[in-house]
Amino acid sequence: MRTSMKKRKKTKRASLFNIMVGVLTLIIFAFAVSCVVGFFMDLNHESPLFGVNVFINTSELMSPAISPGSLIITRKKAPEAISHGEVITYRVGSSVMTQRVMEHALENGGIVYYTKADADAHTNPMPVQSEQILGVYQFSLDYVGGVLLQLQKPVWFSLCLAGVVFLFSIKDLYRLIWARGKKRKRDTQRSENVAQSGNYFEIGR
Repeated sequence: MRTSMKKRKKTKRASLFNIMVGVLTLIIFAFAVSCVVGFFMDLNHESPLFGVNVFINTSELMSPAISPGSLIITRKKAPEAISHGEVITYRVGSSVMTQRVMEHALENGGIVYYTKADADAHTNPMPVQSEQILGVYQFSLDYVGGVLLQLQKPVWFSLCLAGVVFLFSIKDLYRLIWARGKKRKRDTQRSENVAQSGNYFEIGR
């Protein structure tokens, strides 16, 4: 009875440990994938997938609607369909800006937009040409952009991969120790059974 209870406790401990290691493995794996994506992702450059682009907002000018360090998801939209109040991401030279459309007009046969950052009191006097627009804001993920920027640093990428290797090593080491413990217990039990069988043989004689 006591032996059976001990077995159940050990099995329960092993199961809990395996669950914990499994959860941690998933977390570290997800982090590793994020590291790889963040390290190789060409952020703030137009590379649309199904018309969707991602950009990192590093400015406070669109707060509180879009926080600094947010990952911005935009979608392509026909210039004539962009309306007042929508937030657009557009390119100015080598920089990327995200601002709200305040008005649009026809100039030189094309549509131009006048934008304003939510934190600014005045509209930006420089018009945005339709060909500058990279996409219309859909939603943002707070802090994700800042994390991806950090993950592009080689030191964080290396630490992440080292963490994955370490976790899997701990898991394999535990399994090895657990297997050796079970083998030792089986050997001990076999020896006790052999000894008991010898005792019964002596009593029978």
